[in-house]
Amino acid sequence: MITPETQRFTAERMSARQLSKPVDHTPMVTAPDAAVGTVLNAARSVSTT
Repeated sequence: MITPETQRFTAERMSARQLSKPVDHTPMVTAPDAAVGTVLNAARSVSTT
């Protein structure tokens, strides 16, 4: 498992957008609205149409 600190460090190095939510390791099961919202926002941010 990759530690949260390592994930944040790597994201910062690549200037990635970071989003933290109080969910477990399976947010698509335990927090589906948050997971879907995150994916839709990511898709909108790169959409050309």
